Amino acid sequence: VMRVDWLDKPANRWCVHSAPGGCGIHGSHPQLCRDFFCLWIDDTSFGPEWKPERSRFVMTKSASGKGLFLNVDIDTPDAWKAEPYYSALKRLAAGARMGAYIAVSVGERCLVVFPEEDLEVCDLGPGCEIMVGYSDHPGARQPFALVKVASGAIHRFQGRVYRN
Repeated sequence: VMRVDWLDKPANRWCVHSAPGGCGIHGSHPQLCRDFFCLWIDDTSFGPEWKPERSRFVMTKSASGKGLFLNVDIDTPDAWKAEPYYSALKRLAAGARMGAYIAVSVGERCLVVFPEEDLEVCDLGPGCEIMVGYSDHPGARQPFALVKVASGAIHRFQGRVYRN
């Protein structure tokens, strides 16, 4: 499901080295592939139901460590909204430290998960940076996401206004 620029592998396409049962060049595969571990492997708080073959998405951390990325299999685009995943993602979003975020990529569709809503944003290509937060209004707040794309342009996405 993931884009691998080093291999010129676009997202949602099989790697040219993919073979039944795994990687056809395992053992001589690129260092980039050797260094990659799905967050499901690295974080023991995610149980066996989060394994990509079962959940239908791959989880990674952002380079800054503030973001949790879900790259969803386009053949099962709503897999991340199934239980137990969706309620767990909403709990993680509610308990996130300021600036932490959860981003979901399904094909070219990208969303940032807030406790109140899933905010659609632009394509999160290579080099993108995300900042999330809330704009305060009298007696209310509004989730927002800022996405800095590789060109340096910053795009702002705002959710609905929620009364406190």
